[in-house]
Amino acid sequence: MVNRRITGFVCLVVILALVSFQSVMAKEYYKVVRADGSIEYTTSKPSANAEAAKLPGLSVISPDRSYAGDEEDPENAEDEEENLPKINYTGIAIESPEEQENLWGTEGSITVSVGLPVDLGLDHKIQINLDGIDYPALASTTFTLNDVYRGEHKLIAKVVSSSGKILATSPARTFHIMMANVVRPAPPIPTPR
Repeated sequence: MVNRRITGFVCLVVILALVSFQSVMAKEYYKVVRADGSIEYTTSKPSANAEAAKLPGLSVISPDRSYAGDEEDPENAEDEEENLPKINYTGIAIESPEEQENLWGTEGSITVSVGLPVDLGLDHKIQINLDGIDYPALASTTFTLNDVYRGEHKLIAKVVSSSGKILATSPARTFHIMMANVVRPAPPIPTPR
């Protein structure tokens, strides 16, 4: 019963708001320019020969459309990349962990270091791929990866442009996360009495 009253009240408020908004929009407005140059808009006719002001329509922005500055246009981004000087990243390599390295006591967190033959170019980043999963690209050569647990893992580093184009890829690096097993002694066998 209370919910119906609340719902009815909310509907009434919405209807009244819409009606009052419509009545405001339906009124004629007059533009009055004062002697000091200030401008006033009013709904009351200032003189018998006053003309209604022509107001611009409402600006309506559709949420399903993108606007300038919202997103980069991939075609323009590629054109901009073509105008940048080419950087040769041949020789990109993962410096650590080493190939076939066994890592103990990592507690699920490892540090990856990437070596580059040259400095990263403007808008270029390094992206790490661990076991087929791409991590976010960063303008850094050192990464900390979390939730890397026991087993064999494959690691690749890529240099990517701001549009996501792969500019260079390192050779794959395989490493192993090792964890100690706790061997518990067998419980004592009870002796018969």
